[in-house]
Amino acid sequence: MPCPGSLATARRQMAARRVCGEGPTRAVRQLSLGIKLAPLDRAGGDPCELLREQRDRSGLLAAALADPVRATTGTEHTLALWRHKTISATMQFLDDVTR
Repeated sequence: MPCPGSLATARRQMAARRVCGEGPTRAVRQLSLGIKLAPLDRAGGDPCELLREQRDRSGLLAAALADPVRATTGTEHTLALWRHKTISATMQFLDDVTR
């Protein structure tokens, strides 16, 4: 019978694999790399592939968010610009961390 500590560790590792197996997030508001990276690290996984996939998906999202920045005014423009700047900063971070 395993000791309680190893059972808890095994459960955390299984949970980490389940969370990380979901792949990169699909939208800025869902960007939860910290939630995915911490358990992946605890499970002994390599984050490089997840980070590269997230960068690729973020690039597609940034491209899609560029048009509304140019095409809107007022509050819609402010929100579109915020979304675009947020994903652009995320992409810069991913570029830096995957070098």
